Amino acid sequence: MKKHNIYTSLGLLISSSYLFLKNFSAVPDFFQGLIAGLGIGLMMVGLYSKNHDLSKFKEFKYNLFNKVFGN
Repeated sequence: MKKHNIYTSLGLLISSSYLFLKNFSAVPDFFQGLIAGLGIGLMMVGLYSKNHDLSKFKEFKYNLFNKVFGN
């Protein structure tokens, strides 16, 4: 079995925080849905990256970061 990558690990962490926040209703429904969607999305990207190359995605993120922060 392969080791989990960063996307899967973050997705699991965010999804578990969603379940924790859901029990205590400390956060409005909109933010709970946003957290749940982000967690599921990161887990899906993590599963996709196990079988495919994400070098173009990583390059796009790097270029976007440089455009936003003017490096």
